[in-house]
Amino acid sequence: MVHADPPPRPGLRHRSRRGRTLSLTDGHRAVAPRDPLADPARGCDLPRFFLNVRRRGTLIADQEGDELPDRTAAECLAHDILRDMRRLPHVYGTPRGWRADTFVITDEAGAVVAEVPYDSVL
Repeated sequence: MVHADPPPRPGLRHRSRRGRTLSLTDGHRAVAPRDPLADPARGCDLPRFFLNVRRRGTLIADQEGDELPDRTAAECLAHDILRDMRRLPHVYGTPRGWRADTFVITDEAGAVVAEVPYDSVL
């Protein structure tokens, strides 16, 4: 006998784009489990890095951030995103439209830890 997936529970919305929280329609929030890559010896989560975008002199803030082990992982994530953008011009537009932009990576304190120009992958 084949079992079908249960229907979605009413009242829940989809996970956030990075999968950290679920929002209930009545305004309550349920927090997703801790990051499985967090170091249990430290007793805390991984540090959070924010991939802000500088576009034509305006900084567009990343409101969620990503829990990553270090600055190098944040830079690798930025390069992965840029490769996806180049691979999917029907979604992000042609590189000519965004090649002058830059990822400005900040830590939880707001300090700039790295900058990754979009044209670094072109």
